[in-house]
Order: sequence, then C-alpha cells, then structure tokens
Amino acid sequence: MTAHTVKGASRLRTWAVRGEAGHERQPDAPASTRALHDFPVRARALLGKSYGEGQLPSTLSPDGTTLAYPYDEVPSGSSFNVVLQELRDGKPEHRLVDLGGPKRGSAEALAFSSDGRTLAVSRRAGEGRSAWSIDIVDVAAGKKTRTVKGTGGHWLALGGTGDDLVLVTSSGDRVDPRTGKTHQRALGTADLTDVAFSPDGQTLAVSEPDGIALWNHEATQRSGRLPGPDEVSDGQATRLRFSPDGRSLAGVVGDKRVQLWDVPSRRKLGGLLPGVEAELLDVAFDERGALHLAGDRVRSHTMSLDPNELADSICRRVHRPKNLTRAEWKQNVPGVPYREVCGGDE
Repeated sequence: MTAHTVKGASRLRTWAVRGEAGHERQPDAPASTRALHDFPVRARALLGKSYGEGQLPSTLSPDGTTLAYPYDEVPSGSSFNVVLQELRDGKPEHRLVDLGGPKRGSAEALAFSSDGRTLAVSRRAGEGRSAWSIDIVDVAAGKKTRTVKGTGGHWLALGGTGDDLVLVTSSGDRVDPRTGKTHQRALGTADLTDVAFSPDGQTLAVSEPDGIALWNHEATQRSGRLPGPDEVSDGQATRLRFSPDGRSLAGVVGDKRVQLWDVPSRRKLGGLLPGVEAELLDVAFDERGALHLAGDRVRSHTMSLDPNELADSICRRVHRPKNLTRAEWKQNVPGVPYREVCGGDE
C-alpha cells in the first residue's frame, strides 16, 4: 500500500506502508513506514479548488509509481489537463494529458484501475447531473479515450482489469468505461459518501446514510450490509479502505475517528477508534494488518490492530502498570467488554 502527503509548499512525498526492497527507511519514519520519493508539483496546484485550501484531488497508482492530479493553470480557451507524474530511473518525470475544453470544469475525483492502466477523472462545471462528466484515460498512451457526460461524483472507484472494467460513482451510477454506457442510480438513490473495491475486485463497498452496502464485483447485485455508526450525529463513513486480504474494512467517521468492520461476518469490530489530533484525510492497511492514519497536520500514524499490542499501547498511554479503570477502558476501547489488561489492580 502507498500513501502521499504534502511536504512543504510544492512537494508531495510518497510513503510505503509495507517494506519494499531497495528503499532505505528514513530515521524519523515509523518502523513500518518507508519514505520512497518526493514528487515535485506546482505550488498552485496544491491549493486544490475541489476540496479546499491545502488539499489536492489526486490519486496514486496501486504500485505507487504514478501520481495523477489536475493541472489547475488553464488559460482562457485552452484545454484542461491532468498531470501524470512518474518515476523513471528514480527521477520524477511528468506528462500532461489533454482532457479537452475547460468548460466541463476542473477535477473533483480521480481513480486508477487495479492494474494502473486506466485512469478515470470526474469533472464538474456547475450544479445538476448535466454538469458532471468523466474522462477515461489510457495511462500508457497518455491519451483520453472517452468522455462520458451526465455522470460523475466526488468519489470514484474502478473495479476489474483490462476490458472488464466497471466504474462506479458516489452519485450512484455504474459506467462501462469501454462503451460509455451509464446506468444511472444503479446503486440506489441514497446520498453516498464513498465507494471502494476490495483488492481482488470481488466486493464493492458503498457508504450510505445508515451503513455500508456491499455489492458484487459487477456492481449489479447487493451481497450484504455492514452496520453504520451507533450515533446518527457521527455521520457517514468516508475514505473506505479494505485490508489486503479483503476481510476488514476501515472508514473515517466524523473526520476524526475510525470505524472497523469484519466483512465476512458483517459486523463492526468494536466502537469508533480515536484517530489523530487533526482532521483525518486518509487511512490505509499494510500487509501485516496494521492501520496507518494521515491527517492534515500528521504525516503518518500507525495503529496496530493486534489485541495484545493494542492493550499494551493503551497501558503505556495512561502511564500506569495497573489495570485500566472501567471509565478509561470505555474511553480508549469503546464498544468492547471490559477486561484486565495491564496487570495489577484497578
């Protein structure tokens, strides 16, 4: 798994959240995180019109070697471009992909296919369904292959590979990237806040107001449901991320906390977990099952999900060798029955 964070005013740093040969770990990086490389980008592009100051609508290819983001400086009458920033022989190079006239608006969301060969770019020029469009890009050729009008969303997910791709949007649409055929509201009429495919492409997770709907790999049939947060005020989950084996799902709730689910049993794994002392921008699992959190002021925070390691971490956090009080347990491990973990008396 890879993640990227802003470094300074005009660079993006890419991190590996699993060990990768050939890259030396930085002295200040967490033990399970490796700084791979910096992508220089234009400072202006980092302002990210779509999601607010300081946030860039962008996406990394699954292998972490290609960063895609919109090129915001569009002179009047010229084409809108997306930048493909790539690493070749350890050095970053970029290509501009012409997506046509700027009247269709700037990018709201981008998504790579699992094989990294296809990129989808959702654009919006105003309000209403007719203002949305999606550009399909052949990454190797660096060319737009199709524009699908009348569909799009703040979140995209591409499932499948090669000629068997399926594209879904947070507007609830299902799109065939090859033909451009769109099934509007195929995922229902609910207000969706994120969509994500499992690593093997067999399960689609869709965040709805009252929980997470699970769909088959073609996004044509519901296969199950995961319960939502206990309190309606917590809001819907965003930044849905599957574990590498597809058995666990993580989501950010209320911009500050994390909910975990066990996908096979369709159950929540405990209550909401505290995130970082900042707005949570993304989460990712590594191959060992640990969860990595990134916030607007926190580069990377690692949260072990092993019960014994989690208990030890809590004991260290409260600086005591004896057992947690029931109040401390409820605060640190919400939704999990109390048990003695630190040794000694309460």
